[in-house]
Amino acid sequence: MDLYNGEIIAYTIGDKQDTDFVLDTFDQLPQTTDCLLHSDQGSVYTSFDYQNQIKKGITMSSSRKGTPSNNACIESFHASLKS
Repeated sequence: MDLYNGEIIAYTIGDKQDTDFVLDTFDQLPQTTDCLLHSDQGSVYTSFDYQNQIKKGITMSSSRKGTPSNNACIESFHASLKS
């Protein structure tokens, strides 16, 4: 989600989230240089494969553990999808 205008840049819908699932979504991004990517500290985002992928010009930002409010915009979006 682009926080400037709320646009969904890339997405994948599935039953479970694993590293391949996240990397498939990552591959949809139109630009992967000079951007900031924010996530929680889940195992997918700390995995070796994911960390190697973001080294391609992306600045990584992570929420503190147990603080979903640090990523409120995407948490709200996920709630909308689930309802």
